[in-house]
Amino acid sequence: MNQYVYIFGGLSDYQILNSIEKYDIITDTWISLYFKLPVPLAKLATSPLLGGKSILIMGGMSADYEPNSNVYQLELNLSKFLNKRSMKYERLFEGGQGVFSAANGSVYVLNGCLDSNECERYRPSKDQWDLMPSYSTVSGGATLNGYIGACIMED
Repeated sequence: MNQYVYIFGGLSDYQILNSIEKYDIITDTWISLYFKLPVPLAKLATSPLLGGKSILIMGGMSADYEPNSNVYQLELNLSKFLNKRSMKYERLFEGGQGVFSAANGSVYVLNGCLDSNECERYRPSKDQWDLMPSYSTVSGGATLNGYIGACIMED
């Protein structure tokens, strides 16, 4: 089973891109994918969805330097993006923290909100975002995903 790291758009320094690259850990090679993000973004976050064949892409900064709450699901087998329900808050993601997937399939967003420290939970089965009361309630002291704009997947 191969393991890949997917890199989406611009990760830092307000570099706004729409490219997606895949790094093969076994062969130590980078591959530029032929399909692009639906819109150019910087400072976005990603999370694998349960089942490992799709990636949730959320938030970030647009080419107009505006934060957004947009969410897309990339279906890896189909090379297709699906529009999903937007987060309740616009978010920019910096500093290697902010999003993690739980064993129950939910995705938690803890940081990146401009005007609030609200945490949100995404339930893919319902395409629904819920506000969570606090970081400590959802994290239970667990380590957060340290890859912002990157997503590790197994094939």
